[in-house]
Amino acid sequence: MNFYGCFSIFSDGDQSGAKYGSIFGQSMAFGIIQIIIRFTINFVIVMAAAKIASSLTKNPLWVKAQK
Repeated sequence: MNFYGCFSIFSDGDQSGAKYGSIFGQSMAFGIIQIIIRFTINFVIVMAAAKIASSLTKNPLWVKAQK
């Protein structure tokens, strides 16, 4: 639903399709950009969580506090 809500804002529905390309091409470009951005953000979150988990398991105080 998020994609379709933003779609009308960023696409140009010109009938000739000459200005920015076809609606299909615009939607594919927008979808690919959205996938890349979401993948990058999720990757950064996972890597940060892994780093935090690694540092917490190496600290004896945190290991003791978890038990």
